[in-house]
Amino acid sequence: MRISGAGKQLGFSLLELMVVLLVAGLLISTLVLNLTALSDNPLKQQRQRLAVLLRQLHEQAILSAAGVGVSISPSGEVQFFSNDQGRWQRVDGERSLQIADDIRWRLSRGTAPSRNTDQAAVVSPQILFSPEGLVSPFLITLSQASYPDELLDDQMFYPRRQRALSGL
Repeated sequence: MRISGAGKQLGFSLLELMVVLLVAGLLISTLVLNLTALSDNPLKQQRQRLAVLLRQLHEQAILSAAGVGVSISPSGEVQFFSNDQGRWQRVDGERSLQIADDIRWRLSRGTAPSRNTDQAAVVSPQILFSPEGLVSPFLITLSQASYPDELLDDQMFYPRRQRALSGL
């Protein structure tokens, strides 16, 4: 901003106005692109919801000092379990998540993959969270026509291990 010799303010220069408008435009375009990119891809949305839910269960297991588990039913309903005196009990609570019908999913844990077709009723957890912070190995693959597959695995709980392996 220029100030006259008498101390009066003359206003902003054209260059200052252009810089402010450029920065504001960049911020707005970044925000719009991020919001539309997330809302356009249902697989990314589903992956985000699953990741948040699994992180909450991981924290719950640590804070409550009790084992917690999760399973995905053949219909795509995410079911919760708690370990009560060595026995898994299904917990019906406020947290619930349903994988959309048009999204195909596959849960792999070790060598036994589960799919959303021809699966018996789930009566025990498929993914386990221990009070010590450990998580059983898993890989969830979400698929839908015209979108690239989205993957979610147990590595999200072990960031240091993931960075160390990527540096090899």
